[in-house]
Amino acid sequence: MTPDDIKLHIERLYSYASPRIVNELELDEVLTNTFSTALQATGPTGTSDKHDSIWLIGILRKQICAHYRKKYQSEKAIAEARRSAQDILKQAFDIPQKISGLETNVLSRSDNPAFWKAFNECVGMLSEFHAEIFVLRDLEDISVEEVSGIFGLSQSDVLELIYRARMILLACVAKSLKSKE
Repeated sequence: MTPDDIKLHIERLYSYASPRIVNELELDEVLTNTFSTALQATGPTGTSDKHDSIWLIGILRKQICAHYRKKYQSEKAIAEARRSAQDILKQAFDIPQKISGLETNVLSRSDNPAFWKAFNECVGMLSEFHAEIFVLRDLEDISVEEVSGIFGLSQSDVLELIYRARMILLACVAKSLKSKE
């Protein structure tokens, strides 16, 4: 790989991972682990081809899942996750009323860079814990059962947290895009 290839891959991987891992230090660690894993698989003289980005994204997805498993493996982390989940679930939830009248098919604009900018900003509005659950379930397509195992939560709590995150993000992105029109 040439330095230009590496720079391009770093930019693509960063774009993929940044909405999925909010903490910059954790993001840097995951990206470093991704390149380290790729280098171990190919060796220092690995050749570049058109499939490198796809291959690296695959490694990155595994690194993101491994990151969250590691982050939430201690009893203390699981207890904190349960407290955070209960705090979120105890809050009043009136988002469905807030989005009435807004255009809610905003996902059809996912090819629009303004959509992704608004999406990233809106994910940033969720608590870190809430965003992590949303990312693993909806962006990384990890099963509800596995997400509940990672965080030590019941599946029904995970489903409720996912629903709330989706509604909050839908309302936020719809309002953001409407205000920019």
